[in-house]
Amino acid sequence: MLQLINSAFFGVAQKVTSIRHAITLLGYENLQKWLTLLLFTIDRRDDQSNPLIEKAVVRGLVMEVLAKKAGERSVSDSAFITGTLSMINLLFNINSDEVAKKMKPRSGDPGCPGRA
Repeated sequence: MLQLINSAFFGVAQKVTSIRHAITLLGYENLQKWLTLLLFTIDRRDDQSNPLIEKAVVRGLVMEVLAKKAGERSVSDSAFITGTLSMINLLFNINSDEVAKKMKPRSGDPGCPGRA
């Protein structure tokens, strides 16, 4: 993340040396997008690009643009993440039901309504 924020693309005046500073500059919405994309790079067994990753990102971008055009700017970042993650079962070669089960909060997890 620090390499990214210090790249010419962002054009920051002075070098960013902490994750906290990078998050401040990126903002939480952009951080969510980068984390989503990083999710797909974990545990890659070959060096070849996976075309499904590109398709997932394009789907996320399309959903983000559609949300903005529909006047729903407040949900455009969530739309991006939803579109991108909609292909997670294909990317990791697992059943959709298993994905849903793993994403469902369990009792005792922070933020879970049934928490003790």
